[in-house]
Amino acid sequence: NILPFGQNTSRRLWRSATPSASLSGRGAMAEAVLSRGYSQVDEESKPPRTYKDVEWAFAFVAHLVGVVAIAAAFLPELLARSRAGATDDADASANATADASATDPQVVAALNHALSLSLPFVGVGIAVGLAWAVVWITIVQAFAKQLIYVSLFAPPVFFGLTALSLVGSGAIMPALLVAMLGGFFLFYALWILRHPWRVQFAQLCLTTVSAVIKKYPGTYMAAFASIVPATVYHLGLFAAFTSTYSYYSTRAETITHVDEQGHVYKGKDIGFAGKALMAFLALSLYWSAQVINNVVHVTNSGVVATWYFMQHNMPASPTAGSLRRALSTSFGSICLGSLLVALVQLLRNAVENAKRNSGESPIAMVILCCVSCFVGILEWLLELFNHWAFVQVAIYGKDFKTAAKDTMQLVKSKGLDGLVNMNLTGAAVGLGATIGALLTGGVVALASYHPLLSPAAQDSGLSDSAKSVYTIAFALVIVVSVLLAIFFASMVSSTVTSGTTTLFVCFAEDPAALQASNRELHDRFEQITAEYLAEHPYDGPMPSTNGHPAGPPVAQHMYGSGGAPPPY
Repeated sequence: NILPFGQNTSRRLWRSATPSASLSGRGAMAEAVLSRGYSQVDEESKPPRTYKDVEWAFAFVAHLVGVVAIAAAFLPELLARSRAGATDDADASANATADASATDPQVVAALNHALSLSLPFVGVGIAVGLAWAVVWITIVQAFAKQLIYVSLFAPPVFFGLTALSLVGSGAIMPALLVAMLGGFFLFYALWILRHPWRVQFAQLCLTTVSAVIKKYPGTYMAAFASIVPATVYHLGLFAAFTSTYSYYSTRAETITHVDEQGHVYKGKDIGFAGKALMAFLALSLYWSAQVINNVVHVTNSGVVATWYFMQHNMPASPTAGSLRRALSTSFGSICLGSLLVALVQLLRNAVENAKRNSGESPIAMVILCCVSCFVGILEWLLELFNHWAFVQVAIYGKDFKTAAKDTMQLVKSKGLDGLVNMNLTGAAVGLGATIGALLTGGVVALASYHPLLSPAAQDSGLSDSAKSVYTIAFALVIVVSVLLAIFFASMVSSTVTSGTTTLFVCFAEDPAALQASNRELHDRFEQITAEYLAEHPYDGPMPSTNGHPAGPPVAQHMYGSGGAPPPY
């Protein structure tokens, strides 16, 4: 719980202080907060930090122990067989390499030479990609509004040009489908233009969060640091996967299938135990990936929430504190929410396998396609829901069940506004991946063009196969650099997205806190929400503050009936 006091105090503060500019009739609590700040008010009501959903944290750790046990049980046999050269794949690979060396030794020399030439340019791609990711935050802060408009109209323009090119090539039906998709994006962009306050709100969220991230770079550094445990885990899981499959496949029965046309297909049945272990390892892959991503999300959300409530009394290391909470008191909640998505992903994987093995039955294929579509939508909705629920976990330290319930209340009141704001900000910062990929790919292509392609052009004695090695190396260097640039920019973009969602939730549930910590920013949000009220007049009862009448709180009306966290 990053709040410096309990949620009951927060609700009392909201009842005693309206977000109106005059704050007439505000209570003693609001007076104290506005004069001394949140961090010095009602400290004794701060609840003790407690571990939530502990059983799911233990379940996650136990499943990791299970993965290690599986690898320890089956990996020694695979290593022994590999050293002895007992596998057919190893023999075939060795024979193929020997044949290639015997027939064209120039290819081997070209491979070694191209590899030595390529590695420095991969380093150039990494450097350019990282530099762009850091610079992109400043660009988002400076040109947030322009990026939002570009992200709005780029899709309809792209789909429109694609439809025209398809019409020119004679593909009328695909052109109509693409044109319909472009029309949908154009309708959405025009709808946004009719409500300019949405762009203004998204712009203010982007500029604010970008400034926070620049001030506390530990947010995106935490995202980059997550690569280390992810890499270690995936290496271990790969060992468990390969050793388990090798163990059961060598003992499996060969099965034969003949289709209606008489084609014969052969495969291996690894049995129930083998399939169960492979399914468990697949679930581990999905679950661990979700946990790592959500730990980073909760960490970044915690930093932005800490800034929101305690701007004038920030802790020395807000990122470290937020990461500590994500890995301790909130880790069980993260594991539980991540498991739900992982189970749906495992189900989707099973459906895809069933589609591949459905044979030529059109009815089965149609049914499985419908099921696959439904499961895919369910996965997307769960991931989106978790994104918002984990913001509640980061701010208040709630257990996942409570966070899910309160997220549903927020979705019911103003889910559309939150989704639109997330779409606008996410699409704007997502442009960084595209621009970064083009920039990095162009720089690496220009830098590596002559060094990688000149050896093949200058040496007329090289065989065609050897010359193609340099061409392939040139293409691979560009592809790898582009993928790394997209990855780095996506890391930063996810950090900004986490921050904008957190800012939206914080202002929706406790706008008075922002008034206490940053009056100027609060007033800017109030100006934008006043435009919302112009479109949606306030018809409900006037709230009161300690018996004194007050005008309708703008943010309270915009974001729902409570204006503060609902009772738990």
